[in-house]
Amino acid sequence: MVENLTAAQFKEAVEQYAPDKAGSLYGAETDWFKEITRSMPVSHKHNLAISGGNENFSHRTVFFVDKAEGLLRDNESNRYLLKTNINQKALGDLLTLDYNLSYGMRNYKPANYDLFYQAFIRNPTSPVYDPGNEYTGGYTLISGMDYYNPVAMLNERIRNGKTDDMGANVRATLKLSNHLNWVNLVSVEKSAWEELSYRTKYYPSRLGRNGEAEISNGRSSDLQYESTVNFTESFEKHNLQALAGYSFEEFETNNSYMINSGFDTDLYGPHNIGSGIALAEGTASMGSYKGKSRLISFFGRVMYNFDEKYLASASLRREGSSRFGKNHKWGWFPSVSLGWRINKEDFLSDVQWVNDLKVRVGYGVTGNQDIGNYRSLLLMGRAGKFYYNGEWINTYQPVTNPNPDLKWENKSEINAGIDFAMFDNRLSGTLDYYYRKSTDLLYTYNVSVPPYLYKELFTNVGTISNRGIELTLKHVSVNKGKLNWTNMLTFSRNKNILEKFSNEEFTDTSYDLGWIGGAIGVNAQKIREGEALGTFYGPVWIGLDELGNDLFKNANPVGLVNPEDWEVIGNAFPDFTLGWGSFLTYGNWDFSFSLRASIGGEVLNTYRLYYENWGTFGLNNVTLTQFENPEFRGNARYSSKYVEDATYMKLDNISVGYNMPVSLKYITRLRVYATAQDVFCLTGYKGLDPEVNLGGLTPGIEYLSYYPRTTLLTLGVNVTF
Repeated sequence: MVENLTAAQFKEAVEQYAPDKAGSLYGAETDWFKEITRSMPVSHKHNLAISGGNENFSHRTVFFVDKAEGLLRDNESNRYLLKTNINQKALGDLLTLDYNLSYGMRNYKPANYDLFYQAFIRNPTSPVYDPGNEYTGGYTLISGMDYYNPVAMLNERIRNGKTDDMGANVRATLKLSNHLNWVNLVSVEKSAWEELSYRTKYYPSRLGRNGEAEISNGRSSDLQYESTVNFTESFEKHNLQALAGYSFEEFETNNSYMINSGFDTDLYGPHNIGSGIALAEGTASMGSYKGKSRLISFFGRVMYNFDEKYLASASLRREGSSRFGKNHKWGWFPSVSLGWRINKEDFLSDVQWVNDLKVRVGYGVTGNQDIGNYRSLLLMGRAGKFYYNGEWINTYQPVTNPNPDLKWENKSEINAGIDFAMFDNRLSGTLDYYYRKSTDLLYTYNVSVPPYLYKELFTNVGTISNRGIELTLKHVSVNKGKLNWTNMLTFSRNKNILEKFSNEEFTDTSYDLGWIGGAIGVNAQKIREGEALGTFYGPVWIGLDELGNDLFKNANPVGLVNPEDWEVIGNAFPDFTLGWGSFLTYGNWDFSFSLRASIGGEVLNTYRLYYENWGTFGLNNVTLTQFENPEFRGNARYSSKYVEDATYMKLDNISVGYNMPVSLKYITRLRVYATAQDVFCLTGYKGLDPEVNLGGLTPGIEYLSYYPRTTLLTLGVNVTF
């Protein structure tokens, strides 16, 4: 959790640092985090696999059950899965059929992430309940903007969801000759989901609405067909593989929702949604959507090696997506790679300590079409109504601009690497250097109306480059009798640069992003050509004055810093990352752990930014860091003070297991094990978790809405009959 003040600390803080807030002491001792969470959520998983058959017919069926409780008291998930695979040979081994069927069902109660935020800011001296307040249903009500009783939010809302997933595919492999196979795959996946929600008349943010019901549902289907011809040939020291194919995919989705309020009773929950008076008053809402996309590919690949010494491969894809403009639906995506296994050369034949040494280099281009449907088309939306000839008539206006030149976002990559093994394979590893360049980046730009029909245009402009190095080392440290110990180390470093974000039409080379709203009201980051993504800009904090107010570098006469004088105060991305995995076996025992470290990089701690001050204190709680360093007396202002070093080391996993000797007739293997995940985190970061989202254009910001990471302890047994 984000650490705030206990009731005792809150009372002490009022008495010592904010005596004018004495009216905020209500006499209770409430741990709001504890009130909304389980003390020890328990989950259990069961997996049963049944298999059998012979060389002409085999099957494997898996039954899986996963019942999981979340940290929040009303958060849970129950998942059931059935999968079966059948492999069959026919026509004298000329035809091989592979069938896969699956059905999954999940019932869940999703988490409301805002509850943890409300539990943080809630006054810990306020009681949970006020039995005499009939209007709130017996919950304590303290008025404040976006300030709600989290226990009431938890108890007075029913939210249930269900998903059904079905999948089936058939792969048919026809042997045309000893060197030629024809493979066809047909796959269908369908999914349906529904969520029901009801906020009672006592739900804090809906008081006076007499209940609110919401129903949303949707369906999706994914149809795929792929046909490939595979050729293999080996003669003398030459080995050749070639493939040519075609694939087709059609994805369709639809969803709808309805919201109504003003019910006579909470008895029906969301199951009598038409009875709410908001529908008759015209304040209810509903909506629906349907979308479809297609992706078609033609592809080929050739792989060749000579004596397993010289290796080469080349591939080419021609892909077309319905999501792009009519002028650029298709794209070419080639790749080529070369490898040389040096240890097979004569000049290394006598070097016994080298078991494998391979150098390789490759180049490839891939495309991104994950943008949603119809982004290249002119779409119309409702603009309002007008009264004409005795009736109200809807009007429509453009809500997107057409862009027939919308095209694939391309990523090209050059990779060079070395694979090695030596000392009887006791030491092995890989070293890779890569350079990636993403061009024609897709982004929404502001445009003028006219000449455009709408104020925004989704188009291709930008270029981002990434370069880095990755190293993996594996060492068999001990290999003596019953004792085996293997260690693996990893190192990676990456640097990104926004090379281009403008052109002759969009001339701005800098954009303000990372909006921090509310009382702060600033953009914490900028994206600028020639700089890395995730760069924080802001005032440089240099300490406190004698009155406890912030001091900033380059401050103006009123003590603040003009935005044009803001400086770089951090970057979200780490300097490098490290990993250490260790695997130990002794007889029937096994033990392993996995450590991971991220060195460098910064995170904006928004909880400290908003609540590490006495100005918000009283109605709201504050961070524990403010209580521990109470000398700050000023108001919350964004600066480098709240952009913290995100260096951390985490023990991700630790596990111990025992393979029990068995002499029972029907049991061939019995293993018991215990694992722990997310065991600990060592860091100087003062917020919830230094490992925040590093994706998108605004990485490295820890927002107020969150769900805590939890340490997971697992006991398990694995039996083979």
